[in-house]
Amino acid sequence: MLTEILLAVAVYGKVPTSHIVTWVLLVAVGQSMAVWLYFRYKSAPPQAHEIERWYWMLRIRSLVSGIAWGSSAFLLWVPGDAISQGLLAGCLFGVVAGAVTGLPVIPTVFYAFVTPLFLPLIARTAIEGDTMHVFLAGFGLIMFVIVVWSGYSFSKLTRSALAMRYENLDLIDELRDEKGIAEQSRLSAELARDEAEQARRDAEGLRDEAQRANRAKSAFLAAASHDLRQPMHAIGLYVAALRRRVSSPEASQVVGKLDASVGAMEEMFDALLDMSKLDAGVVASSVTSFELQTAFERLELHFGAQARAKGIELRVRPTRVRVKSDAALLDRIVRNLVANAIRYTNKGGVLVGCRRRGDRVRIEVWDSGIGIPAEKRQEIFQEFVQLGNAERDRSKGLGIGLSIVRRVARLLDHPIGVESRLGKGSRFYVDVPLGVAVPAAPMKPATVVDTAVLDGAFVVVIDDEAAVRDSTVTLLQEWGVHTLAAESACDALAQLAGHARSPDAVISDYRLRDQESGIDAIRAVQEECGASTGGILVTGDIAAERLQEASCCGFQWLHKPLNADRLLEAVSSAVRRSQQMCEEALADQ
Repeated sequence: MLTEILLAVAVYGKVPTSHIVTWVLLVAVGQSMAVWLYFRYKSAPPQAHEIERWYWMLRIRSLVSGIAWGSSAFLLWVPGDAISQGLLAGCLFGVVAGAVTGLPVIPTVFYAFVTPLFLPLIARTAIEGDTMHVFLAGFGLIMFVIVVWSGYSFSKLTRSALAMRYENLDLIDELRDEKGIAEQSRLSAELARDEAEQARRDAEGLRDEAQRANRAKSAFLAAASHDLRQPMHAIGLYVAALRRRVSSPEASQVVGKLDASVGAMEEMFDALLDMSKLDAGVVASSVTSFELQTAFERLELHFGAQARAKGIELRVRPTRVRVKSDAALLDRIVRNLVANAIRYTNKGGVLVGCRRRGDRVRIEVWDSGIGIPAEKRQEIFQEFVQLGNAERDRSKGLGIGLSIVRRVARLLDHPIGVESRLGKGSRFYVDVPLGVAVPAAPMKPATVVDTAVLDGAFVVVIDDEAAVRDSTVTLLQEWGVHTLAAESACDALAQLAGHARSPDAVISDYRLRDQESGIDAIRAVQEECGASTGGILVTGDIAAERLQEASCCGFQWLHKPLNADRLLEAVSSAVRRSQQMCEEALADQ
């Protein structure tokens, strides 16, 4: 406004007063629109759905202001007065210079201002016709291009700085609960003071904090998982024992529903366990060449009913291609992708197929679901991240399926990716090496557990949780096993001192009271009763270091909650091995 007043005074008496009044009113209209928008924004900041309308209001305001200032090239032009013409050009260049620092955040708003401001000045200068004015018009055109390019560059820089700032603020928000309000305020103050380089260093520090928070989260999950698995483990064994004693159809139906609920809880715990195993590095891959169609057929059997229940179509295109991968781990990847697609698709369907890409095969899962915003396409592969499930509805899963996909794909060195359109659907894919044809291997007979070996067997059960100990003993006795229940290694050895017979196997919880380890408990019984005693370690821990220790102990190890079939197979194997070692020892004597 000061520039407007000074310019009007400078040309007063040199141009018609009506021109000056007209120009002042035009500029005032543009300034009035700016003031109106300012107070409207302060009183009621726009919501997300109103942003585009505000963009247009800003564009219109900039266009009006640009036209108002640009009209001065004709309304305030003093023919033959080089000083007045230079003053006019200088003022307009100053206005543009001021605009470069504020308007280019939204490039179209900036262009709407500078274009109608610059071009009339260039045209009016060229109209003079003499060599000097034509030269100045050409120079003005070059300056116009430079200003537009500078505005574009400044826009990219400003938007990048803003994006970095908001990303850092988002990281701070994620850590707020764990670091406290004081730490949040300190980090916010640092980010407000620092320039781009400082912001980069802060981002590195935040990543370290996030890693520590992730480790703390893993430790919490490990402890919580252990405590929650104890009663779930006991319930599962009690249900298995109850099923053998129930005869009426009504009671069997109730037991079946109870067993299904236990199975659902086991699936959730198994998902957490899978993630922890991958983090611990105890999952080994066995790469072979196999037909992909086998895995595709299992998808139709496993997910067909689930898709039909939602009223959507699941289509799996048949294929003859062979791939080179770990069949079980690749199956886990594809199953999780299909489960995720069905979960977020309410109409249309899900399509699974593959296509050759040179020496690789791309397995694709298409859906017509809700779609994924571009800024969320990497975030969804993090654990416990679910779009459209702010209420944490457990029927929509735990939010770790895609996290497991990422970990398994990284283990197998299979690139994964996602493409999506909001409201249209998504396409997830995984690239797998092309396999080679191999002779068909003879089919192995299915493993049959010989329960007869358990009849009369002697098994020691060590667990500091009474409910888990009693449920295990109850189920073993249903199989005809003689049992000895103890809460610690010392308790077990004290009771065994009165037995003339050595146990065939020991089932021990991994974490006992007073920091006692189940590994040490089994070894203590073996030292007392002989190395032929089999060892079975049962754990509810999912901590990475404990998984590694359990996998290296040399004993069979199972995870809580486990079903009766897995326990039956493990105990039968341990007892059979113990009996074979005893027979070999007798033969040597």
